[in-house]
Amino acid sequence: MVSLLWINCASGCLYMKILLVEPDQKFQQELLTILIAIGNVVTTANCAEEGLDKYRTSKYDLILSSSTLDSDIVKFCVNIKNNESSISSTPLVILTSRHHQSVGARCLISGATDFISKDRPDEIISYISKKAAYLNTPSSIRGKILYIEDETSIALLTTAILEKYNMKVDHFNNATKAISAYNKNEYDMIITDIILQGEINGLSLVKCIRGYEGKKGRIPILAVTGFEDTSRKIELLRSGVNDLLVKPVVAEELGLRAQNLISSKLLLDDLEYKQKQLENMALSDQLTQLYNRHYLFDVAPKRIKEALRHKFDISLLMIDLDFFKKINDKQGHITGDIVLQEVSILIKESCREEDIAARFGGEEFVVLLAHCDFSHAYAKAERLRLEIEELRPSGLRVTASIGIATLDINGEVDFEMLFEQADKAAYVAKESGRNQVSPKLDNIKSTNSSKVA
Repeated sequence: MVSLLWINCASGCLYMKILLVEPDQKFQQELLTILIAIGNVVTTANCAEEGLDKYRTSKYDLILSSSTLDSDIVKFCVNIKNNESSISSTPLVILTSRHHQSVGARCLISGATDFISKDRPDEIISYISKKAAYLNTPSSIRGKILYIEDETSIALLTTAILEKYNMKVDHFNNATKAISAYNKNEYDMIITDIILQGEINGLSLVKCIRGYEGKKGRIPILAVTGFEDTSRKIELLRSGVNDLLVKPVVAEELGLRAQNLISSKLLLDDLEYKQKQLENMALSDQLTQLYNRHYLFDVAPKRIKEALRHKFDISLLMIDLDFFKKINDKQGHITGDIVLQEVSILIKESCREEDIAARFGGEEFVVLLAHCDFSHAYAKAERLRLEIEELRPSGLRVTASIGIATLDINGEVDFEMLFEQADKAAYVAKESGRNQVSPKLDNIKSTNSSKVA
C-alpha cells in the first residue's frame, strides 16, 4: 500500500496534471495525497467510464489507471488511444497488482505506455518524477539544423516547431543552395524533404552529403517524405538517411526525433574527442605536449625510409639543455618544469608542419627535419640555440648544446644510426664548452656517410 514515506523518495518532483483512475478508494486516497504533496494537480475517477469522460473534456500530462477496473482494462487502453479528441499521445501507465502482471503486457500491446506494480511505490514515484522533470525542464540539447523545404508555408511551420525545441534553423528552398551553405558552415543535422524543385532532389542531396569524408559525411539526416510504401523507405535508408518522417508531420514527433538524432551525434562527437585525447596522451609528453619518445621511434624510421626511397634530405637535431640538474637542485622541480615547458613551446613554434619535435627524456629534445640538408639544419640549430639563450624562463639564463646528423640519401643509414650520430654530436658540443652547435659548420667535409664530426 501507499505510504506517506513515499514523499521521501519524491523530492524534486515538478508540477504535472494527472488523471488517476482507481476504484480502490483507500489506495486512491493514499496515492492522491502523495501526488498532491509533491506538487501535482490530480483529477480522480472511480471507474473506466468516468475516466474516459474526464479524459475527453480536459488535457492531461499523465494518466495513471488501475488494472482492476469495472470493465476490461485492455478496452480502456484502446479507447484512450483511439479517442478522436486526442491531439498528441498522453502517457498511460497501468498500475497492476502482484497477481495481474500478465495484464500489463496486454495493455502495452493495446496502447499503454508502461505498467508498474502497486507493490513498487518507489517505481511509481520515480516514473512520475522523471516525466515531470522532462515536461518542466527546457531541453539542454541544442543544435544547428540545415533544413531544405521548397514549400514556404511548411517551412515556416517546421522552423517554428524546431525553434521551440531550442534548435537554430538555416532554411533553404533548394538543395543547391543548401549544399553551398553546408560547405561553409558547421551543422548538427540535416532535415530535407525528398521531393524538391530544382536540379537536385532530396535523395540526390543525401547521396552527395554521404560522399563527404570524415564528420561532414556522417552528419545525421532526417528525411521527410510522402512515400508510404516500404520499398521506397528502404531505398532512402540505403542511400544514407538516418531516420524518416512520413507526412503529415506531427510536431512533437519531429521535435523529439531531431533531439534524438542530435543527441546521438553529440555523444559520438564527444566519444571521438575523448578518443583523440587518449591517442594524444599516448603519443605526447604530458609536461611539454611535444611528441614522446615512443612516437618518435615509431614514426621517424618510416620518415627515413621515405627519404631514402624518394631521395630527399632529412636531418636530426639532438637538443640538450646545459646544467639542467643545477636548475632542479637550486630552483626546485616546479621551476625546472616551467623551463622545460617554455623551451618546448619555442621548439614547437620553430617547426614546420612536416617536422617532428619530441621530448626524448629529461632535458633532451629531438627534432627531425624533413627536406632539410645539413646547412639548413645547422642554421636552424644555431637560431634555436640563440633563442633558448635569450628566452630566460623564470628569469633564468638557460643554454643548450645541439648535435646535428644529416642523412646520406645514397647510403644505408637507418634512424637508429642517425639518432646515435646526433647524440654523439651533442656530447661533443657539451665537451667543447656547451652552448654551441656541433659539428661546426666550417669543420664539415663532404662524405658518403652521414655527416657528423
